[in-house]
Amino acid sequence: MSNETKNPTEIRINEKAARIIQDLMDAMKRADEGLKRTDAQLSAYVNGLGAGMGVPDGWQLDPRSMAFIAPPAPVEPDGTEGADVAE
Repeated sequence: MSNETKNPTEIRINEKAARIIQDLMDAMKRADEGLKRTDAQLSAYVNGLGAGMGVPDGWQLDPRSMAFIAPPAPVEPDGTEGADVAE
């Protein structure tokens, strides 16, 4: 037995397994590209819809209620919300 067999630096897989892995990686790449396109389309649509409706900057679409919602009030260092604290 050679030293290569006892302590290999690579263990090759067979051609069938390599082909399956490559096919799956290609499918993942196509899915990722499709997801990126869909995300860009969704973002453009939501931004255009918000602009057309006069939604203020910083508001976000809440998909659960299908409504644009105001950003949360900033939290002060003491844990209170800044907009609701009486002076």
